[in-house]
Amino acid sequence: MSEMKKLQDEHLEGVTGGSAVTVFNDSEEYGYANVRELPSLSGPIMLKAVNGRQFPATGNVINADGIDWYEVIVTGETAGFGWIAGGLLKFSNEL
Repeated sequence: MSEMKKLQDEHLEGVTGGSAVTVFNDSEEYGYANVRELPSLSGPIMLKAVNGRQFPATGNVINADGIDWYEVIVTGETAGFGWIAGGLLKFSNEL
């Protein structure tokens, strides 16, 4: 089994294409998550998503910079696909 498949199996329980993820940053300083164009801390920021905002998940996850990044579908002005750090998300099986 590939490393990517193992990572997906471990982290994507309840997160499949068509599932929703919700931004949840419990930091006292920040109440949002950066949605990035690339799955990396150096990836350009598409938008800042406030706590409680939901995104459809594609089911793709990549580990970069020691972080599991989840691909989401972004609608509106910045429509497209973006990446959010997994530590800033609640998953459908946690809600």
